Amino acid sequence: MLYKQVRSKIMRVQNWLMIVLCFFSYSANATSIHDYLRQKMLTSYDNLNVKIEQCRHKRAKVAKDDIKSAWLSSLSREKKVMVVSILSEMANDQCVAEEKARYSQDLLNYVAETGDKTRLDEWLKIQKTYRPQALESEFQQLDMQRIEKLSAQPPFNAPFNPLQLMSVYQ
Repeated sequence: MLYKQVRSKIMRVQNWLMIVLCFFSYSANATSIHDYLRQKMLTSYDNLNVKIEQCRHKRAKVAKDDIKSAWLSSLSREKKVMVVSILSEMANDQCVAEEKARYSQDLLNYVAETGDKTRLDEWLKIQKTYRPQALESEFQQLDMQRIEKLSAQPPFNAPFNPLQLMSVYQ
């Protein structure tokens, strides 16, 4: 009888130990929401960079005959450089749109949960179209509706090398 009681207690202790061990092993492997969101954000950032590199390798050469826009051809050299830069940026954005949207969403989720805006501030700087301060007034005068229409037409609807294109106009 004593043997059965001792054995019963040992079985209960073993069951209790199993439950405790399972709980602690789960807790040790569990990821906090901050860590989870950070890892998800970093993964989507890596995926975005891979896609950017793939799009960079897809850049097509553009011949002068490929450009059917009299408006673009009529612009001054400075404005042409700005428009070509914007068109290149738009084509690249279109190429990486899915990955960029995923990263943006994961970044917002991370910032909303953690309050850590470091990467958000960097992302906002990267997203701003580059332009020299000296050309800001010319930049503001560009017809963005025309540029957007042009970006939907070949050869500007796919990634291209803006430096190579500008050399065509030299």
